[in-house]
Amino acid sequence: MAPFLVLLACVLIALLYWKLHNLQDNSKDEPILTEHAKVHAKSEHGGLRGVPSAKYIHFYVPERDAIVICQVTEGIWHYLPKNDWGMLHHQGGKFLSFRRDCDGELVELKDYSTVWDIYSGR
Repeated sequence: MAPFLVLLACVLIALLYWKLHNLQDNSKDEPILTEHAKVHAKSEHGGLRGVPSAKYIHFYVPERDAIVICQVTEGIWHYLPKNDWGMLHHQGGKFLSFRRDCDGELVELKDYSTVWDIYSGR
């Protein structure tokens, strides 16, 4: 009975991780948009006992008075500060890039695994 419960718990944890990790993947059939936006807030989901958490940035789009929530890598999540303004390029909840207003820097969707990868230009 105990091995069955352990297996059931592992399956439930895996399903929860998959659901949280793919929470904002509503990009199918959505148009690709470029909109002026502000980094409004940040959130993270998951992170239970060694499972990495999914990182999200909430962008405020004043033209539509809407919040766009995009899942991003940990490096981008740490790199983009709150209240940063720029042009958000996205497809639904899929982050593609962000060009900052202040210096024109382009933060693209790359496989940034750490903040160091962004600073070193990898």
